[in-house]
Amino acid sequence: TQDRRRGRIFSMSRRSKLTKKVRQHRSYLRHVETHPDFMVEHIRHMKVWKAANPERYMVNKARCRAKRLGRPFSISVSDIQIPKVCPILGIPLFWGDEQKSDNSPSLDCLIPSLGYVPGNVAVISMRANRLKGDGSWSELEKIANWVRKEVIRVAR
Repeated sequence: TQDRRRGRIFSMSRRSKLTKKVRQHRSYLRHVETHPDFMVEHIRHMKVWKAANPERYMVNKARCRAKRLGRPFSISVSDIQIPKVCPILGIPLFWGDEQKSDNSPSLDCLIPSLGYVPGNVAVISMRANRLKGDGSWSELEKIANWVRKEVIRVAR
């Protein structure tokens, strides 16, 4: 009842699940090849859905990230409120047409190790989230001080 492949032992149920997934994927690829407009329609449909359900889209993406990174996840759509303006930079927030822009809303974990839990998430601009990055508090203070000095120097 066990099969040995590449030095690993698989139970038959695991093997049959793998072959079922392979068959499903091959069937999907054949469908895409025989229906070239399928992907175009699917992408168009997803853009419309994302525009109509931005909070659900953000929750779904966050759930995938949390699972991939092994972080806690317990937020729901009601925990996310997308403001009109980025609370950090003060720039307007809106969804771009094709891809994310600096003004796109981005779900941010205030303390990344706590994960996506209520009270630890905020919606900020993509630009603010990128600037925040993985920097430490001291690095962020250095960046802020440098920018302050440069603005004062240029203004004189």
